Amino acid sequence: MTENGDIAKTIGAAIAPALKAAGFRKRANSFNRPVADGMVHRVAVELGAFDPSGIHHVPGLNPDRYGEFEIRLGIYVPAMTRLIPPPSGWVTAGHTRAKWSLSELAPGLDEWADIRDRVAVEAVTEAIATVGLAHLDSLSDYASLIEAYERQGPIAFGRYENESVALDVADLHLARGDARRARRVLESYLDYLTTSDHPGHKEHVRDMLRDRGFTDLAEMEF
Repeated sequence: MTENGDIAKTIGAAIAPALKAAGFRKRANSFNRPVADGMVHRVAVELGAFDPSGIHHVPGLNPDRYGEFEIRLGIYVPAMTRLIPPPSGWVTAGHTRAKWSLSELAPGLDEWADIRDRVAVEAVTEAIATVGLAHLDSLSDYASLIEAYERQGPIAFGRYENESVALDVADLHLARGDARRARRVLESYLDYLTTSDHPGHKEHVRDMLRDRGFTDLAEMEF
């Protein structure tokens, strides 16, 4: 194992007790926990990118993250697979549709922590046990995901989400057998698309609408 790999292993061991007590299983340096509606919570150690040669290290522009790590959280949501294939087993980052860095959820916590800084490692471990787990616990079924979206909009599923997440929320409603609310979300998104100039995406939306039985919406001008 490389020295950087040892770092990930060390952090994984540090956060394991709190996560295992909360029902997570560990594989390498990531953790999975099945919850309701077929969803899976994921927590993982992400190592900072670095160049061993140091040739490409540019202070302030391309920082050397060697020895640093961050914690990422995500949720695999079976109904939200419009852009993501379902996992065949263990849920990885590529299977999660809702995702966050721990620092997004814990104000004052640096995005990247240094394994050589004992205080920083302790702060990360505490933030996982409190803020991180509380956040995932609050999003443990389709109903709670929908409620979060209605309160916060796309950012409920992570800071990089945009308005198109409405299409996935519509799929959540359909998975719960609520076509009326799915239609309402879709109609709102189509209104938004009238101000957008992305013909390829609009055709994707039309195909999705037809596939889900909303042929009347697919024929609308947007």
